[in-house]
Amino acid sequence: MHRQTILLATLCGLLLAAPALGQVALPSIERNAPEWDSNLAATARYQKDAGIAAGGRFETLEFEALAWAEGPLTDNIQFNLLASYAHTHFDFTCGSPGACFGANPWQDVHRLDLAPGASLLLTPAIRLRVSFPIRWNAEAVSDDGAITAGAVVQLQWRMSSKFTVGQGVGARSELGEETSVYPALSLDWKMAPEFRL
Repeated sequence: MHRQTILLATLCGLLLAAPALGQVALPSIERNAPEWDSNLAATARYQKDAGIAAGGRFETLEFEALAWAEGPLTDNIQFNLLASYAHTHFDFTCGSPGACFGANPWQDVHRLDLAPGASLLLTPAIRLRVSFPIRWNAEAVSDDGAITAGAVVQLQWRMSSKFTVGQGVGARSELGEETSVYPALSLDWKMAPEFRL
C-alpha cells in the first residue's frame, strides 16, 4: 500500500509542480490494515539541455527524499503525515552575453513540503479526509523564502473493493498573495494485483 502512496506523491509533485498546485498531498486512499505504516523513499531526476526563450540552455539535477506515515488514532480516525525535501541544481550555458541575464540567472533551489492530515470513517464506504499542505522554497543564496500553505477537504466513496473516488475542495495561499480555491478530485482504481491507478 505504501508504494502506491509514494507513487501518488511523486506523480503529484511532477504533475503539479507549480506553486499554485503543488500543495496537494493526499495519502493512500484505502488502507486494509489498522496498524501504523510508514515508508521512506529517495529519487533523483535529471533534465538535459532545456532551451531558454532568450537564448542559451540549461540542465537540472534534482534529489528528493520523502517520508510518509499513517496510522489509527481510534477505530474511525486515522492520522497521516507526508514530508519531503528536494534540492535542485541548475547549470546554465548562455549563447550570448545577455541570454541568461547573468552567468547564473538563479541559484540552487531548496524545497520542503509538510502535509499533516487526518481522515474520519463516516460509514464503511465513505471517508472524510482533511490535509494541511505547507511548502517552503528558496534559492540557496537568498535571504527570502516563499511559504505557501493550504487545506484540502475531500469526501471519498469506496464504490467497490477495487474502486474509490473522491471529490472536495482545496484552498492555498502564499504569504502576501490572494487565496485561491480549486477542486480536489481523486481516483483509486486497482486494476490488477500489481497495477493501480
